Amino acid sequence: MPHYFFDLTDDKIVHDFKGKQLRDLKQAREHALIIARDVMTTKSTLLREPISEWSVTVKDGKFQKLFSVPIMGAMSQSDETTEPSGHPPT
Repeated sequence: MPHYFFDLTDDKIVHDFKGKQLRDLKQAREHALIIARDVMTTKSTLLREPISEWSVTVKDGKFQKLFSVPIMGAMSQSDETTEPSGHPPT
């Protein structure tokens, strides 16, 4: 099962050193949305910066960036409305 990391990013980075094993990119995107929604509802700032500027950056097991989910956009996104590439599912 692939391993993914979920960093919080702005001009600073809060690294996820533990990560999580998930079945595929779809599950990784769903998990990133859950993190983004949780951060948005529990924090108004992160490292003294407005949470609106932050995103969840998903990386693979080799720490290569796969995609990002803006925290402010997470509430309006359905878990199934877009693929990790940002395009609607086919």
